[in-house]
Amino acid sequence: MVVALIAGVGFNAQTGAQNTESTPESFEIGSVGTDHSDGVLRLSAEVTNPDADAQTGTVALRIDQNGDGTFETPVERRQITFASGEQRDISFDQSTEKMSSGTYHYGVFVWSEDSTTEAHKSVTVDIEQPPKFRLSGVSNTISVVKGESAGLSFEVTNVGDSTRTRLVNLAVDSNGDGAFDATEEVDTAILKLEPEQSNLVSLEIPTDGLDAGTYNFRVGTETNSVSGVLTVLRPATYDIQFTSIPENVTKDDPLNASVKVTNTGDIGDTATVTFGPENGSEYVTESVTLAPGEEATLNLSQNTQNVTRGDTTFVASVGSANDSANVYVLGPYFKVTRLHDTKMGRDGTDLWVNIEARVTNMGDIPATETVRLQIDLDGDDRPERVGLNRTLTLGVGDRETISFEVPTKMNDQDAAVAPSEGTYIYGVFSDETNETGVFTVRTDSDSSSSLDGSSVNDGSTDDSATGDSTDADSTQYATLDEITQEKYGRYFDDLSGETKTQVEELRSRQPFADGYAITDVLTREELAEQKYNVDLEGESFDFHSLDIELQQQIEADFDSQFQSEDGDRYESWEELAQSMYGTDFDSLTEEQQAEVKAEYEKQFE
Repeated sequence: MVVALIAGVGFNAQTGAQNTESTPESFEIGSVGTDHSDGVLRLSAEVTNPDADAQTGTVALRIDQNGDGTFETPVERRQITFASGEQRDISFDQSTEKMSSGTYHYGVFVWSEDSTTEAHKSVTVDIEQPPKFRLSGVSNTISVVKGESAGLSFEVTNVGDSTRTRLVNLAVDSNGDGAFDATEEVDTAILKLEPEQSNLVSLEIPTDGLDAGTYNFRVGTETNSVSGVLTVLRPATYDIQFTSIPENVTKDDPLNASVKVTNTGDIGDTATVTFGPENGSEYVTESVTLAPGEEATLNLSQNTQNVTRGDTTFVASVGSANDSANVYVLGPYFKVTRLHDTKMGRDGTDLWVNIEARVTNMGDIPATETVRLQIDLDGDDRPERVGLNRTLTLGVGDRETISFEVPTKMNDQDAAVAPSEGTYIYGVFSDETNETGVFTVRTDSDSSSSLDGSSVNDGSTDDSATGDSTDADSTQYATLDEITQEKYGRYFDDLSGETKTQVEELRSRQPFADGYAITDVLTREELAEQKYNVDLEGESFDFHSLDIELQQQIEADFDSQFQSEDGDRYESWEELAQSMYGTDFDSLTEEQQAEVKAEYEKQFE
């Protein structure tokens, strides 16, 4: 018995001779062999013509299907003429594709035309079929948009003769080398099928790691595979550009712009274009549908009512693409400055408060706005509207001083706003800016003021209350309240901390120079603004932020308003260098100059 396994098929072959009433003239059968490769079973036999004359014989292959040894079923037969004494190898090929696993009994028969007897030899073959899963319905072309998954559905049938479990895998040649390795497998399925059983399989190809383009794919089992081409398409991808947008727009007018939108992807789609200020919450939208490579121009209009005056970045966007442009929004800018209040009273009682402020249109266009007085009446430190308003129409650069008269409870008036005794935060507000302050409504038997708000000096002083004093020759100095009432029409306690410090220095530097009244004496801030035209509106006064030469000029002017030299500051680096090192400033080392500058700056801290 011969046992062989060729190309996945195993078989056993057994041979035996059974000459039936053979005569010397009949054909002879020698060895019978078997071979299997590529799904073909080959049976070959040595046939010899022993006769002295040529003769024609028939060689036949038969199969014993019922196992009774009769070889009743013919498979193939051939008629061959043999020369005298000629020997030939006669082969029969049988496909095993549709053969089931099992044992098969074949017989090779030969006889001559002139003989009534035949010779034969038999052979037994064991066929063992490998599992066979056949794929059908696999599409050989697939298209998918990048970012999505491509679905592949097909049918798998077990064409073998036994129940089997097999792996079905799907691979994509992502690197384009023409091979499918294990790292390129993208999906698998495990199937258990009985003979002739079919099942529908669905696998997916993710495209996240693939660029747009074409790729070969393969789906299959150990015994059957199908290949195809995968095309990864670019999704609808957009580019957007402004084709027109103005450099400026007047606030409250619509901003009209045009944009060109292009679909640079491989598929058509509908997208939403947005247009509005970069940091705003209001924008306009418009839908556009574009085929691959198509472009369209859209006209967009954005309201500017809630856009702040000044340079604004407007953005048009679609998908992940955007374009931006800077547009200057022209508008009014009503700046509130010079806020102060004057308390008008009698017998130490505040009967009403007069509040004034200057409003300047520092914007780009003439405008009409409502300016509001707001007072914190509920104590939450946020001045609220009290119904006292002024409507102003101002051209560019125009200014106007406005006033509000607020009666207090001491006035016994039935007014909508009538603060009782206490301290109040207040402010004048435009749509763009505001300035706030504090006033106090009080009953003070130790203070007196006239109805017109001017201070009254009765010749007495109260050092404990004001810290003021007189000199040795009984020269009388103005009190803090007298200075502030004369200069600002306000009590000292109602001033801001910065202004209080400036007034305290004026008081401490008395007596004033000859010919100077209280209203003639100016603080450093007032000198900077009024004499040297330094724009300080709405800003805190930072003396040492000024140019050093200007500081020295203002300091000299300030000192000239007083008789005493006490408390004078050094007017220059040169003066301080002489005091510290006894030489001029330019002769100092860099380190010494730095020390002089630092010491000079300390005067203004």
